[in-house]
Amino acid sequence: MKFLTALLAIGAAACLNSTSSAMLVFEDDFSYSDGNLVPNGGWSAHSGAGSNSVQVSGGAINLTHGGSSREDVSVNLGIGNIVQGVLTYTFDLTVTDTAISGTDFEYFAHFSDGGTSAFFGRLDVVAPSGSGDYGLGISHNSSTAEATTTSDFDFGSPIAVSVTYDFQDQQASLTVGSETIQSSVGTAPDLLTHMAFRQSNSSSDETLTVDNLQVFYTVPEPSAFLFGGLVCTVMAVSTGRKRDR
Repeated sequence: MKFLTALLAIGAAACLNSTSSAMLVFEDDFSYSDGNLVPNGGWSAHSGAGSNSVQVSGGAINLTHGGSSREDVSVNLGIGNIVQGVLTYTFDLTVTDTAISGTDFEYFAHFSDGGTSAFFGRLDVVAPSGSGDYGLGISHNSSTAEATTTSDFDFGSPIAVSVTYDFQDQQASLTVGSETIQSSVGTAPDLLTHMAFRQSNSSSDETLTVDNLQVFYTVPEPSAFLFGGLVCTVMAVSTGRKRDR
């Protein structure tokens, strides 16, 4: 009985804390010479190579939307094929334009499988919902934002954004300041391996400046996860026996 009591005490903690902390797996402050981002830092073009290339300027990158062919870039995160757990990207974002309106909200950041179409955790710039200059949107893997912020932001003012993709929930979320919004639930990707940025032809053709990129990975600790699951089962059985007495 004493052994079971001790096991249950340890297991209670394991049930409540069976995941590891987020690991930083990639970061880039874009401190390169001004000019093309590719091939600095392992970045490569997965679409539109050499056409209106993503530019480094003053230790940040500029993603410039427009009507002609444009380069999209990605980088291998270097941790293999991710099929479980949680991936998160964070960076500082500054948007420059005269006005953003309409509904053609083109996504500009996402995770991918290294190809040209399996894009998850897509981040959009959208028209403001109030008196601000613009808002942000998130989607699971749709080309159109499935949820948008209630808060608006100002042109020229940096903001910190955080986008998470959870394989278990099959859902993406966006956090800016104190607000978190979630995408619809979709089908989980076969795998994710890359972080990517996209230049497109949105209705407003705004310029997006990105700096201080970090990517984190969180996955359940196998030993804690298995032990926690075993003890949770023991706890459930024990509780059930007590109720049957």
